[in-house]
Amino acid sequence: MKKIILFALSLFVYMFLQSCGETEKPADPNKDNYKFLYIALDTTGNSKLIEYGLEKAKADFPNVTFTAKYPTQSANVQEQIAFVQQAVTEGYGGIITVPASESLLTDDFTEALKKHVPVVIIENPTNYSDYVAKIATDNYETGRTYADYLLTIYNNTGKIAILSDDSKNKNNASRIDGFVGKIGASNFQGSFVSPNIYHANNYQSALTKITTIINNNPTLAVIYATNGIGTLAAATALKAKNKTDVIVLGYDNNPDNVNLLTNGDIKALCVTSPVNMGYSAIQQLINYKKGSSVTRIVTPPTWIITKENINSTDSQNALYPKGK
Repeated sequence: MKKIILFALSLFVYMFLQSCGETEKPADPNKDNYKFLYIALDTTGNSKLIEYGLEKAKADFPNVTFTAKYPTQSANVQEQIAFVQQAVTEGYGGIITVPASESLLTDDFTEALKKHVPVVIIENPTNYSDYVAKIATDNYETGRTYADYLLTIYNNTGKIAILSDDSKNKNNASRIDGFVGKIGASNFQGSFVSPNIYHANNYQSALTKITTIINNNPTLAVIYATNGIGTLAAATALKAKNKTDVIVLGYDNNPDNVNLLTNGDIKALCVTSPVNMGYSAIQQLINYKKGSSVTRIVTPPTWIITKENINSTDSQNALYPKGK
């Protein structure tokens, strides 16, 4: 009799524990909410092109609506934090953002997710790990690809100067590391100007510093500028010195830089995919809300555009994503 009682008691405990384990999680009250908030990093062309990608996705997914919020100051963390909090209080179903800080938005992203407002990260690094998806350029590989290109057109004894945004900018650092690593592993005959030149994304600073480098390095052969402002400053400084024999490798398809490429003032321009990023952000948020498969790491394509390939369909689409 005791054995029967013990068995019955054990069975009861087992069934109780099983029923506790099978308790369903509360349904997401926001799962059918396709109203998204896009929090831009700044007001530059790339930020606008991300929004254009969102617009294209909205046209393909009729249930989607979104609002775009632009900061009054570039990369303003406090404004972005306020926008994240606004997304929660105003009932948005998701956030799409290029974070202005690697760490300072993490707590607010975490709180947003607790209120069923998931986050998609575009381009910039973040310590926040619970994002729906991160959509970012492989900047290290882009730097390596640029090095491969340079080695096909130049392998003499001249110097290479690196002109970059900020030593703490991880995207630019990856572009440098990939480029320098690939050059260093090759049989390149030249050398690098040391140290690298940083301009904190300030055009006048970039122009002044690269002009000094040009004046002090008569064997300068290449300027590798890792963002749009540095590209424009390098080309402008060389034109002022009437130096047409220095190769400029640049980034970003803003109108000034596209004109420089078309006119032959720079040798190549690396163009990323902000429209693709915006479109992909909407796609991944929709998949997440539907419970479909989500691609957590999305790497959009990049293009290195030269005068030789500028008229190809891919190059034209990359340079003019909205059309001419």
